[in-house]
Amino acid sequence: MSAGTDPPSLAAVRALEARLAIFTEVLQWVCEISGKTQDEIVGTDRSEPVVTWRQIAMARCVELGLSQPETGRFFRRDNTTVNHAIAKVKRLADAETPPH
Repeated sequence: MSAGTDPPSLAAVRALEARLAIFTEVLQWVCEISGKTQDEIVGTDRSEPVVTWRQIAMARCVELGLSQPETGRFFRRDNTTVNHAIAKVKRLADAETPPH
């Protein structure tokens, strides 16, 4: 922390904890139903099944109240990637195509 900067308030810390809990719960849920590991979902694997599950996780985080930029940070992706994920998941849902 730099000199002259106030520490975060308890409310700010609790808000961050709540957002982190959303990310953690979604990540665990996706891993449980997909059979993928957390490292695969958050990692750099670009194989179609992993990417699709990652996109589902990102879209769900946004549905549950995380912003797109924040979701991108949690998944180590740009917020435009999150925007693309949301659009793809919507297309999949509209087509009722189950992920692999």
